[in-house]
Amino acid sequence: MVEDGTVMMGRVTVYSVPGCPHCIQAKATLSTLGVPVCDVDINKHRELRARLKELTGHSTVPQIFFNNLYVGNNEDLQNLDPERLEHLVLSLREEPVPLDAPPVPGENSLDSDGEIDGACELSKALRNLTLKLYSDHLSENGKYYFIGGEVFTLQDIENGVLRGNRKGVAQLMKPFSRNDPRLQVALPDVEPLIHFALNCGAKGCPPIKTYTPQLLNWVFDYMGASQKQRTLQTLLSEGKVKVSYLPYDWSINSTD
Repeated sequence: MVEDGTVMMGRVTVYSVPGCPHCIQAKATLSTLGVPVCDVDINKHRELRARLKELTGHSTVPQIFFNNLYVGNNEDLQNLDPERLEHLVLSLREEPVPLDAPPVPGENSLDSDGEIDGACELSKALRNLTLKLYSDHLSENGKYYFIGGEVFTLQDIENGVLRGNRKGVAQLMKPFSRNDPRLQVALPDVEPLIHFALNCGAKGCPPIKTYTPQLLNWVFDYMGASQKQRTLQTLLSEGKVKVSYLPYDWSINSTD
């Protein structure tokens, strides 16, 4: 690694996971310093989790080391005294990676052969793929997404894209104006399943990670021709159903 023509002998080790906003911000800060960074994904290299806990006393990420000097998490990095930070960067120029530096995976240290065994492993693999997409498109401050060269907030994605550019709660205007290039990715119609897959964490939303639609007439309209649809039609015509709902509540949703 070269900074201002100077070869850096040491390294910064960052233990992280894909899709972690704090990890992204920490690595962005280190990038501006021009220091060599070894990024260790502890989801991929799970054999290092226990060792990391021994070294730091923490199981959260990111955890950051300058050579063998433990700095802490992202907040600790951002709050470093400028003089202390300058000293740490200088140490990387002058000191090679010591033998007692925190462990990093070798070329043959992966604890997985890449095969997926069973539903549990498939779930983990899908989650990691989702987190990678999240990490690839999340901005350095962890607040926005860069997709196709444009900036999107979660509000933009929900109301601008999935709800066909309609005003959301407490919004006075539509997310995308007529001249907004993002308007081209807005769906022509509201995606009817949006609140069974996405919610904003309020009690008035369906429980997080639960898909239990109860408005049967609404569901019937979106069902394809099938025995299930015919059975539901019979129930509705006989009036043997009772539809209930909760008032919208902006307090925090349960994660149970």
